[in-house]
Amino acid sequence: MRTGVDFDVSDEQRRRLEAIAGDGNSKVKHARRARIVLLTDDGLGTMAVMAETGSAKATVWRWQERFMREGVDGLLRDKTRPPGKPRTSEEKVREVVELARSSAPEGETHWTVRALAEEVGLSPTTVHKILVRHRLAPHKVRQFKVSTDPKFAEKTRDVIELYMNPPDRAVVLVNAEVKFPRSAKAEFPSFWCFGGEPVQSSVRVSFLGRPRFFGGGGGVMGAFVRTCSGMRSACFLSL
Repeated sequence: MRTGVDFDVSDEQRRRLEAIAGDGNSKVKHARRARIVLLTDDGLGTMAVMAETGSAKATVWRWQERFMREGVDGLLRDKTRPPGKPRTSEEKVREVVELARSSAPEGETHWTVRALAEEVGLSPTTVHKILVRHRLAPHKVRQFKVSTDPKFAEKTRDVIELYMNPPDRAVVLVNAEVKFPRSAKAEFPSFWCFGGEPVQSSVRVSFLGRPRFFGGGGGVMGAFVRTCSGMRSACFLSL
């Protein structure tokens, strides 16, 4: 037995310990602790107790000392431990979410996990978990076209009304550009990202291409009545 640890097991304590060690319904850890004390009381040394119970030296010493201080009840109780890491405060979580939804830092296209971690003072793993929990993906971008036509809303409303309630004998004209036109210039203004959605980025591109296909059809039947693959406006006006 370790120096400074000395105890005597009473008859009542031995009966309780033997009941715990021999009961098949006892927890394995409780049965092992009871056997450590019983073997120690039988006069076995630390090395022999370790061999009989399959426990480490520190484990044998721990439960010998616990029994000396608290008796049998001490063997059946595990000491509570404080959490290893404190939980991230709601203020920090809110700060990460607001930064991820804000404009990217100067010289960067978007907020990265490491940049956010350095800014708020958290680990990259914690920041990543916060982004996943709030369904934020600052690195993803969804592009769309923003019209510069001042009457865009009015025209859109007219087109939708035409499709929802087409008039009799309506004619639909289709004008398609070439499949792979050459781009002259482009701009990509970015917007905020929202939960579960990528960053919204508009695309404004000027194309250098020529019409490749003209067609006309009935708005009610939905069938083409004539097509033209020429490159001149005369073909389009002849439909």
